[in-house]
Amino acid sequence: MSSRIGAVALTGWSVVLGVAMCAGTTWAQDLPSDQRVVTGVLENGMTYKVLSHPKPEKHIGLYLHVSSGSLNETDKQRGIAHYLEHMAFNGSENFPPGTVIDLFQSLGLTFGQHQNAFTSFDQTTYILDLNKNDEATIDKGMKFFADVAFKLLMDPKEIEEERQVIMNEKRTRLSGRQRVQEHIIKNTAPGSLLGERLPIGVEETILGVQQQDFKDYYTKWYVPSNMTLMVVGDKPADALVADVKKYFSMGTKTPRPVDVTVGVKADVKPRAIVASDVEITRGSLSIQKIEPPTAPTTTEPQLKRDFTEAIAMQAFNRRLREKVSKGEVSFQRGDGSIGNMANAVRISGVSVSGEGEKWETMLQDAARELVRARKFGFTQREIDDVAKEIIADAEQSVATESGRDARSFLGEMNDAVASGEPFMSAQQELTLAKKLVPMIKLDDVNNAFKSAFTGNMLYTLQLPQKDGIKIPTEAELISMGEAAMAVDVKAEAEVARAEKLMDKALTPGKFTSQSEHAASQVWSGVLSNNVRVHHYFNDDTKNDVTINITLYGGELLETAENRGITDAAMLAWGRQATKNLSSTDIVSLMTGKKVGVGGGGGSNSVRLAVGGNPEDLESGMQLAYLLLTEPKIEKAAFDQWKAATLLAIAQREKDVAGFMGKVSAETIYPTSDVRTQPLTKEQVSKITLEAAQAWLEKLIATSPIEIAFVGDLPRGKALEFASNYFGALPARSPFDAGKFASLRKLEVPKGPKTTNTTFDTETKLAMASVGFYGPDDSNVAETRRMQLAARVLTSRMIKVVREEKQLVYSIRAGVRPDSTFPGYGLVTSGAPCKPENADELAKVLNQMFVDFAKTGITEEELRTAKKQVQTDLDENMKKPQYWAGWVNNLSWTGRNLDDAVNAKEAYAAITAEEIMETYKKFCTPDKMVTIVVKGKNEDEARPAAAAPAEPAKSK
Repeated sequence: MSSRIGAVALTGWSVVLGVAMCAGTTWAQDLPSDQRVVTGVLENGMTYKVLSHPKPEKHIGLYLHVSSGSLNETDKQRGIAHYLEHMAFNGSENFPPGTVIDLFQSLGLTFGQHQNAFTSFDQTTYILDLNKNDEATIDKGMKFFADVAFKLLMDPKEIEEERQVIMNEKRTRLSGRQRVQEHIIKNTAPGSLLGERLPIGVEETILGVQQQDFKDYYTKWYVPSNMTLMVVGDKPADALVADVKKYFSMGTKTPRPVDVTVGVKADVKPRAIVASDVEITRGSLSIQKIEPPTAPTTTEPQLKRDFTEAIAMQAFNRRLREKVSKGEVSFQRGDGSIGNMANAVRISGVSVSGEGEKWETMLQDAARELVRARKFGFTQREIDDVAKEIIADAEQSVATESGRDARSFLGEMNDAVASGEPFMSAQQELTLAKKLVPMIKLDDVNNAFKSAFTGNMLYTLQLPQKDGIKIPTEAELISMGEAAMAVDVKAEAEVARAEKLMDKALTPGKFTSQSEHAASQVWSGVLSNNVRVHHYFNDDTKNDVTINITLYGGELLETAENRGITDAAMLAWGRQATKNLSSTDIVSLMTGKKVGVGGGGGSNSVRLAVGGNPEDLESGMQLAYLLLTEPKIEKAAFDQWKAATLLAIAQREKDVAGFMGKVSAETIYPTSDVRTQPLTKEQVSKITLEAAQAWLEKLIATSPIEIAFVGDLPRGKALEFASNYFGALPARSPFDAGKFASLRKLEVPKGPKTTNTTFDTETKLAMASVGFYGPDDSNVAETRRMQLAARVLTSRMIKVVREEKQLVYSIRAGVRPDSTFPGYGLVTSGAPCKPENADELAKVLNQMFVDFAKTGITEEELRTAKKQVQTDLDENMKKPQYWAGWVNNLSWTGRNLDDAVNAKEAYAAITAEEIMETYKKFCTPDKMVTIVVKGKNEDEARPAAAAPAEPAKSK
């Protein structure tokens, strides 16, 4: 429902559209719910929702929704809802402490992927994805969730041991951006609980709560009447309902607890929030109206109002994006939204971001566009365009619904439960959209926008603390904001738009060779212009196809003189403009099409992708052809790219993750080769629009091209598209691995390589990463062996590094086979941590890698790792994405499709001896890499700076 209408981000929060019943309506027909979902209430008061669905085959997915989060905590309990979520995995009546993760991993599940949970302001939800639908597996899953609901132990010893895990989780979020956001959230609705109940909690609670505190929260909020169990899986609904009744009928019925009153009130006067930090580089501001939340959408009049507001905001956002693309505004990004957050507050607002030095102009530009829309509204064409998009999206949801997996259904069901709204089928939503959207008139949209943005506004400003930026007081910002909102504006002028993408006939090409890989049924052919084409039919997701168009070269061809130019060149594909059509023209022409086009670059190629419903694929192919023959980088896009990239480079020097990325590249690769190093501000500053355009034109004229059609598109139609559009491209040389061989050759790394460095920061956080050079992407056998080793190492690291030594919140070992530079594959592990623990973390990880080579892998560990891989393959091998990963760039990888077909058998056949032989080949002292970065400031991070009482001096 509202999730299909749209969700947008505002000042860092996720807000979902929702609104009260339209004033003056007399009809109040209730919204339908998906009749495939069997809904009931057990005698104890627990609600259940069950859906029989065959994808993934033989899988069962479960969500346990507890309708309580951090907003229901007391002052003493701040953070206990989230802490209790952790305790659910640390011991219950049927699952003793320390057994839960191991038990489900032994079934082939992966912690964090198939077992998970989250806590927010208004809910706590547990997630379990079972890979089998047999009685024994369902017994374990249902029994575990029943224990979470009724039988948690909350053992004092486990509570004590989990404290530092949660403190580590809290620590991983530390940054300048986090400090600024927390300051803003705490002041968005003063006098309410909203800013005082952040889900992660406060240190005093995390370090101080005891067993009785947990029991107090658990017994009050974890009661059957406050829970909903959702089950979606490959089993008859009546059988799933029987399972639910078998395991969840315990306990007595008690009244549903009443949520704590959050206390959000509408502002009685304009307000402002100003926050700044030395570790942020972008400036951003928002103009918002804060109000109490509105009722859940449960009737057609309410849904009509949702659609009306959605049309208004999408029309406004399209207008903002058009002005950004034309360079008519000073900000780089802009979005508006209306909706409830966590059933606690309703926010109507517009947010923009860009260079901090331009914040005053950004405020004026944002206010001007908001006032223009409020005063004059939108044109009929603008709302017609959005209506087309809403209907097209709903139609595509219907067309692809049968191919969705259980997890996607469960996610939407959970959202509906949290919001108090009915869960509808895609067809029901389409029927309502076709009924209600045409009823919405231009005046309805304009009045909805005006209503949402009339009243007392909250002006929120986030700024870097740096020379050249004057940080205003809150009083100054209010004055400036009110002045900007009082500006005199003119109505938006309508501009003529292009009427079609192409006006010329193309000369199709012909296939000069073709073949089929029998085992996989992947078809391959070469057109007369030397473009190579692959096709793989897969209707796992009905009415959905993806065409990936890969041009080889890109960054691989760059030199010290033009480093970064490919990234700039890709603006023509990302922002989609041609020499005859502006990006605005193309947005208009593609409106209502159930197909999308986009592109970007990588280390050895650039890729243009076309995806969506086959019935609209013609439009996507036409646009792709134009972007492959006459692309244009618009000046505004280039200027904004340069400014945004420079801000990102500056940010890299200020936070631990960014700095670690830079140091890692300098350690792992030779610094003498600029292609392996992050962009510098000097390199970005040197790039010109003319040079980027010339580089782009050279790429599209000379690069070898490989194309993969994967999805629900018959071969005949795919080859017709390929011949008509890709066969019409200018001829080029065929792919030749030898052509790129010299460009891919870097000196084989020799170690051990160690970097231990510091950087200036206000954030008390460090990172450590340890690993070694591993297999290349071309060696499938070695890569698979190392992936099994990495799974075993991950399980060991969770126990030792996370639980026993409590050095980090999350840890895993990963394999990154290199596909560009032979010899530079990596096997690594690392995480953020306390600065004082960074060296110990590096030492422990290093020792675990070394010890693995000595002690080897047990049969039980290997069995578990293989089960986990088989679970992933069972889920993924039937999906088009799996096959796209193999056929997208067959020329480059040179891989054998037999490896794709025989993946299950190949993994099953791997022996412990083979794993250890390969592991010992790579994990040697001369291949080890250790990287530690720490902040120089060892003091506690200071809070984000609020606006000073008097005008601030820039620092």
